[in-house]
Amino acid sequence: MDATSVEWNLSALPDGPGSMEELARDLSALGAGTPGAISRWMSRPAVLRRVGLALAEAVPATASRVIASGDGAMVLGASVSLITGLPFAVVEADAVTFGEIHHGEDASLVAVDAADLTTVRSSMERAGMGRVTAHSVFGSTPEALFSTDTEGAVQWTER
Repeated sequence: MDATSVEWNLSALPDGPGSMEELARDLSALGAGTPGAISRWMSRPAVLRRVGLALAEAVPATASRVIASGDGAMVLGASVSLITGLPFAVVEADAVTFGEIHHGEDASLVAVDAADLTTVRSSMERAGMGRVTAHSVFGSTPEALFSTDTEGAVQWTER
């Protein structure tokens, strides 16, 4: 469940047009790295689809559920769920607010911000979940697809 167990395989996104670099530029242009910008990029299917594809690439084959948390959890969880074919749930702190989770199942936890993963990851452990991997769209950890600079510009670090 540690960040080093997250393995990125971004073969779903091509080089050049449609690449992770292009997605970072699109997110940056939408101000996605700034507070309150989630609705701007999550309401654009072309951007949400590419973010969902990138997150879905990191979902381990053993996962039986996608769990989303934090701002935009319902949309992000649904996006990754549609791509992976796995059911999803929304969990905030210690409560399931949408869907369901089951003791012992392996799950892939997704969030827009890496900070939203910490509390929910702990509650998944307490709930007796099996292996839980965690991935976020933004953050400064290996679990995150993108980081942002002080002005909110989005950068992708090739893995």
